[in-house]
Amino acid sequence: MSAVITNAKRQYRLVLLIETMLILAIALVLIGISIKLSISFFIGSMGSFFPFVLSVFFVFFRKNIASSQKNGSSKTTNSAKVLYQSELLKWATTIVLFILVFTLYQTVDFISFFAGYFFSLLCNTVLPILIISRENKIKR
Repeated sequence: MSAVITNAKRQYRLVLLIETMLILAIALVLIGISIKLSISFFIGSMGSFFPFVLSVFFVFFRKNIASSQKNGSSKTTNSAKVLYQSELLKWATTIVLFILVFTLYQTVDFISFFAGYFFSLLCNTVLPILIISRENKIKR
C-alpha cells in the first residue's frame, strides 16, 4: 500500500505543478487584454485550485495524527473518513472563498471569474486522469 500512496503523492505533485503553471500562464496572457480580466480569472481559478490543494494535502501529505485504531475500526473505514473529511474541507473552503471574493472585491468580472473557476475545476478532474493514463501506457 505504501508504494501506491507514494505513487499517488508523486502524481498529485505533478498535477499541482502543471495546474499552477497553466493558471499563471493564462493569467499573464490575460494581463495583455485587461488587468481586471486577469485578476478576476486568477481569483476565480484560486476559488477552485486552493481548496483542491488543501484536500490533496489533507489526504496525502499530512502526518497521520490518529495512528492508533480506535474501537477496532478498520483502515478502510479510516481511509473513507479521511476522504469525506477532505471533501468537507474542500466545500467549506470554496464557500468561504466565494463569500470573501464577492464581499471584498467589488469589481469582479463575473465571466472571467467563473471561467477561471471552471477551468481550474476541469484541470482538477482531467489532469490526474491524463497523468495516470500516461503512466500506465509507459509501464506497458
